[in-house]
Amino acid sequence: MNDSKKITGLIGLLTAFILLTVYIALTSAAPIWEEAAQMLANVSSLQFHVMVDIYLLVLLFCIWMIKDSREQGYSIKIQIMFVFLSVSLISIGVMLYLLYRAKQHKPSSPILEPR
Repeated sequence: MNDSKKITGLIGLLTAFILLTVYIALTSAAPIWEEAAQMLANVSSLQFHVMVDIYLLVLLFCIWMIKDSREQGYSIKIQIMFVFLSVSLISIGVMLYLLYRAKQHKPSSPILEPR
């Protein structure tokens, strides 16, 4: 698969997640902070455990992202911005970094090498 198809796929996936996020935000019965407070109040709930798993995955991604962005030569401002986006927007931040990385493509990037 060539690079333009990968970038197009990332853009499509990112657009879908953004639209899903906006839809959920507009149709939810309560603001997101109230939903989060209810979930945290019931610590034994499955939702809480899923949320912890997701944030552990985001933490692992951020560790990889910082290492990768240093190898790619990105500035500390870019690293901080993408860590903030990943922690606050979860999958949207993660996909934005992968899209940024693909757009900044260097030939040695293993994520874009053919298999």
